[in-house]
Amino acid sequence: MKNSMLLAIVSMIVLLGFSLSAKATNVWLYGAKIKQIYPYADPSTDGAFVLAFTVNAPSCTAGQTYKMHYVRVGYNDVTATTAKNILAIAMMAFSLDKPVDVIFDNATSECNIRAISLSN
Repeated sequence: MKNSMLLAIVSMIVLLGFSLSAKATNVWLYGAKIKQIYPYADPSTDGAFVLAFTVNAPSCTAGQTYKMHYVRVGYNDVTATTAKNILAIAMMAFSLDKPVDVIFDNATSECNIRAISLSN
């Protein structure tokens, strides 16, 4: 009885550890201007697009010169509505040449964006 209880507790701790390690590690990139907005043409991507900034986020592990930050439905808690809102703010910031703040997941090389902020 004690062994089965101990095994159950250890199993739960191991599973909890794996589930926590799979969570996004969100960090901020402050005051970056958008260099490029790249929408995907493939309809199966559900409105996905990429933002590249004039300043590289040191914690983004993407390998490009201008590190790409992805916005995709289902990644880093982004919904279809969230993706549309991020795109609208990104397009406005790009057209006005204004810097933005973004929060993104630095645990993957896609650096998936979760939110964007445009301030005056």
